[in-house]
Amino acid sequence: MSLKKINVSVVLASDEFWHDYKFGQTKKNFFSNRKYSYCFYQRHPPPDDHILRKLEIYGKKFNIKFDHLENNYKTSKILIAINLYRRNKFQKKFLDSNKKKILVITEPDAIDPYSYQIKLHKKFDTIFTRKYTFLKKKNKKYKFYNGNALVLKENKKIIRNKKKNFLCIFMKNRYWHHKRSLSYLRYNIIEWFNKKYPNDLDLYGYDWDKNFIYIHKFFKKNKIFRNIFLKILSMSLIKNFFSKKLEVYKGAVKDKINTLSQYKFEICIENSILHGSTSERIFHSLLSGTVPIFVGHKKKFNFIPSNCYIDFWKFKNMEDLYDYIKNMSESDYKKYLKNAERYVKSKEFFKNTVDFNALNIINEINYLSKQ
Repeated sequence: MSLKKINVSVVLASDEFWHDYKFGQTKKNFFSNRKYSYCFYQRHPPPDDHILRKLEIYGKKFNIKFDHLENNYKTSKILIAINLYRRNKFQKKFLDSNKKKILVITEPDAIDPYSYQIKLHKKFDTIFTRKYTFLKKKNKKYKFYNGNALVLKENKKIIRNKKKNFLCIFMKNRYWHHKRSLSYLRYNIIEWFNKKYPNDLDLYGYDWDKNFIYIHKFFKKNKIFRNIFLKILSMSLIKNFFSKKLEVYKGAVKDKINTLSQYKFEICIENSILHGSTSERIFHSLLSGTVPIFVGHKKKFNFIPSNCYIDFWKFKNMEDLYDYIKNMSESDYKKYLKNAERYVKSKEFFKNTVDFNALNIINEINYLSKQ
């Protein structure tokens, strides 16, 4: 007996990605390609690409067809929105519809505060989120989403390159103003190393060559004035007076995993303090054969065993942390790597993959379609 076809319409937050992604072109063995399974730090494909392709792959088993809202709205029984922080013309039609609706929140509230509004959730039948305060509610519409946009079940191979370098950090020069944002800590760590141990940290990412101006210290609560002041400074001769040279900055990279695999340690800082699962950052380190120094929520944050990483919050200050990693014995270092490899090869690893999220969404689509 063949399954009845279920049409699902999708709304994406980014207008650009909305037009770039082509449904119906993903093959079953799509992620066997190393380019995709380890493409963590490329600008293309974007993170949403992975969850959409996995949804298409698993959806074929249940005769579920995904397409853009504008293409199959009339024949769709289920509507899915993946983040709503960037407004586009399709969102109003989506939110006003009386069809079954699913919201998938892949970003923390520091980046996408709109998707975390309770009044918005009333319009949805199911919300996939990693925020613990929602998940612990009695409301069954909240379902767990691990937040990892790029970790796949194919990511089982750990790169074992020779560790030529000591410590690195990867991030874009961008400041988030949300109260739970960890942007301030990123800047403080970079400034600390740049001042005290510039030869022991390598910073990678976009836009650090443009400026290193601490305007956010003066305009913490006013993003508009901060952006205006930055534009004024960028056109002014006094820019160099306010800027600070970053000796630790090494530019951008095309392949994060291969670059990261050459380091003993990486500082992994989440975008915000969100009580729930972590993002893919810590997995970048684990799969690169690098020991992560993790900075996230101070409570237990996900399924990863604590013996796989160094907890940033256990140290009184940066000097204590620096002394710990600088003087770590080779045997202690290898224990971290061995524990990480044991975890990556375990069944528990699957709970942090895109596949885990895609299968849960597929199950929810099947459930809602029967109502």
